[in-house]
Amino acid sequence: MKISRKQLSLIIENYLLTEAVHDKVAAQLGITDPDKIDQLRIASEAPHRLQKPELLWIGKYFTTPEGMQTKEPIVDIVSAIKSLKQNRAALIRRGSATDLSDYESPGQITIAVTLSRGFVDISQLSEQVDVLYEDEDWTLYMPHSREASCTIGRGTAWCTAIPGSGNNLFYNYVISGRAILYYLVKKKKEENEPPSTTHFSLGTLDGKITFPKEGKGDGHIVVDGANKGLSRQRFLSQVGAPLGEQLITKIESHSQANSNKHPAKKKIIEMLRNPVLYTVEMRGKSIDIRYDFTAMMTTNFKDVFFFGSEDITDNDKQLIADVFVDPNNALNKAITAATEIKQKDVDTFNKALQAGNNAIVQKYGKIFGDASTINEAEYDVRRNVASASDDLSIERFCQGKDALTSAVPYYLYKKAEDMAESLANSWEGAELYEFDREAEALQVDHYVTSDFAYVIENDPAGEGFEGPHFTHFVVMLCVYQANILFASDYRLIHGYDGWSSQPNSYAGTLVDDLEDYMRTDPEQMYWINDKHPYAYEDFTAESFSASEIRQYMTDNFGQDFVQWCDSFGFDFTA
Repeated sequence: MKISRKQLSLIIENYLLTEAVHDKVAAQLGITDPDKIDQLRIASEAPHRLQKPELLWIGKYFTTPEGMQTKEPIVDIVSAIKSLKQNRAALIRRGSATDLSDYESPGQITIAVTLSRGFVDISQLSEQVDVLYEDEDWTLYMPHSREASCTIGRGTAWCTAIPGSGNNLFYNYVISGRAILYYLVKKKKEENEPPSTTHFSLGTLDGKITFPKEGKGDGHIVVDGANKGLSRQRFLSQVGAPLGEQLITKIESHSQANSNKHPAKKKIIEMLRNPVLYTVEMRGKSIDIRYDFTAMMTTNFKDVFFFGSEDITDNDKQLIADVFVDPNNALNKAITAATEIKQKDVDTFNKALQAGNNAIVQKYGKIFGDASTINEAEYDVRRNVASASDDLSIERFCQGKDALTSAVPYYLYKKAEDMAESLANSWEGAELYEFDREAEALQVDHYVTSDFAYVIENDPAGEGFEGPHFTHFVVMLCVYQANILFASDYRLIHGYDGWSSQPNSYAGTLVDDLEDYMRTDPEQMYWINDKHPYAYEDFTAESFSASEIRQYMTDNFGQDFVQWCDSFGFDFTA
């Protein structure tokens, strides 16, 4: 039998040279355990074919206390080494080591590579979550990091479980301090069981779980694994009413006790110290998500700079100053790049404006608002630390934002809608309270409208509102809120001290037209649901109509304001 030169070369490589390499490595490191020597041999042969530097690394690992005791298959160790090469770019983007010599064990490699992919190695998960409840069927988690969120939520349609690049919103939700995400995960899944029955996101906002009504709304942070709105009734039917009520109480108590203390806030400081992490976080994100996150981050920096934090050093405060003042600072450069409004963004916005695509236009209005928040933080810190020659009127971040000012009214209109729907959801199943011994109700209209108006009036996007109509617009947004609450089956009744000369004649009667609503003292109107004793047959009275709204605006604010509203398509009806 003749052997070709190529075949001879393979025989020499596979059986002679490699054998010498693994034996030499073992001899060099003093390894005498036959099993460990055999594992080095397997790693050196096909299909693995590791080179001498890699075999030396494995050999050195075998000489450590952990390596001497390990039962990990050699194929898994080889796989870890190869994954280091395969994920080099992701590791670099994250600022993690890429040289094999920087790691002491296969486990360290696996942890680093898993993080670079956007997940947490299962051995590290307990360090990045709180487990609030666990039994043989369910585990309730509060994830501390985006990676933990992705690991727990793997297989779901949640935006908070998107690994790697993309619009993962975990930090956008929790770093602001108002929201905390909790995940309930089923342990024993049936074959092919969908995530809609195995995973539930039970996020809180200001310490409360706001369940959406069944079949209404997207649920926001209260959803099943398919990202469909999760009503209270459906949740209780899935897990059982006794357990479900217990978990709701446990979550809300934990959320209220940990308000504004989310562990994820530490991520912001890590980005301050290592700007590469901010760049990684921004990678693959759309412009609106970049702005939303950066607004929260810069606001957090500003708050820490002026008010301090237990985890902050003097060096960190100097780093914060540098971020806003020094254009050569790495994080300053990264923020400048991430927040630049480019021509393609302006083109997309203008195209949406011309086409009447309000969803896109509203998104750019939110971007303008976030830009104003970022610039406000920039101005406040720079004013405190900048030199006398520094021109504070020059904004370094969010260049080009002024091209988006015409989006602001659309954004505020949508914000009013979202706030009203959130309030309606929060009242779902709520009990009535007694107010000033006058009436049982959900809330006094004075608090509903004043809180609502305050939020709208103080939204940073208002900086870009053009024209004289802002005050009138806020008044009509309050009407819009009332109409949305009406459409959600809530009603207004008069209190005992109404506006008429016979106050009590209106006590408990419905506020059923706009003129009545606008001239009644908000402190003498009460929001109720169908549990109220005055919820009689006409409880389903109609909302304020488009015609009476238009007439009111014409009579009180003038035709110019009506035409202005028409130009945006605002009719303030639900």
